[in-house]
Amino acid sequence: MAAANSEAVRKAIAEAFETGFTALSIAFDNDQFNPPADGSGWVALKIRWSKGQIETMSETLHRGDVVVELNLPSGSGDGDAYARRDEVATVFSRKTLPSASSDVHFDGTSGPRKLSDAARSRWEVVTPFMLLETI
Repeated sequence: MAAANSEAVRKAIAEAFETGFTALSIAFDNDQFNPPADGSGWVALKIRWSKGQIETMSETLHRGDVVVELNLPSGSGDGDAYARRDEVATVFSRKTLPSASSDVHFDGTSGPRKLSDAARSRWEVVTPFMLLETI
């Protein structure tokens, strides 16, 4: 995928998340972010492209994952993580998002999966996606 296309997809995903997920502060990859000083929760949005792709004479299928890392206050309980997961699913799960290069099609959202961290409650929510690029 050409750099302009992957950037257009990243931007479309980030904008959709920023618009649709307003519960907590959002940290984006390669952007400066300071977690809330009051210790409240925040999320990190990451786009993880898969290594494989399928190519034909006129199209390329790209796959990846939107990974949302929930960083919640220690002792907030599992219920908060599951509620935030549902909010992430509202933005992405089984949706299609238009972008400048190609529509992004999302599969179902999975998680939350607990990540180990003694200082805070960290969880990962993952939504696979694919897009078909016409060559």
